[in-house]
Amino acid sequence: MHSTLLTAKTRAALDALAPLQNILEESEWLLHTDDPAVCDFTFGNPHDAPIPAFVDSLRRHVEPKDPWWYAYKMNEPGPRKVICESLRQWRGVPFEEKDIFLTSGAIAALNVVLNVILEQGDEVIFISPPWFQYEGMIILAGGVPVRVRADLATLDLDLNAVRGALTHRTRAIIVNSPHNPAG
Repeated sequence: MHSTLLTAKTRAALDALAPLQNILEESEWLLHTDDPAVCDFTFGNPHDAPIPAFVDSLRRHVEPKDPWWYAYKMNEPGPRKVICESLRQWRGVPFEEKDIFLTSGAIAALNVVLNVILEQGDEVIFISPPWFQYEGMIILAGGVPVRVRADLATLDLDLNAVRGALTHRTRAIIVNSPHNPAG
């Protein structure tokens, strides 16, 4: 796409992805993508086939129950109830079903959250080395990405560095656990 058609924030988000794009298009990484002996952890994609019980469950639940089965789905009550109960037991926090919002995955969820909470110029702190999409997602949501280095000896959060990065414009801190490059 011709770059003059893109907004400045879209160009900035693409610039943030340029190092990864370079790896994907110009490095030896590309030579090994079809090698079954190589596990590619770039995107967190699965390397093994799903277990048969999972596939069977998908087959059972993919069958439409009514004409609107695949139309305009938002926060299905059944899964929300199960997730809510599970979180209550696991974390001991009194979640309610209305607290649970379903998306098609973590990337979609993070995009929704960033677009809901950020005003133009709000800052989002994230830990570096980061997951490759944080910076671009923050920019596209109108935010300002603020990198804070992890403690390089332990790869844990450097709480003093996070504290030092906080400003009156800080709206969120993204904590990935386990953190990159370990996670």
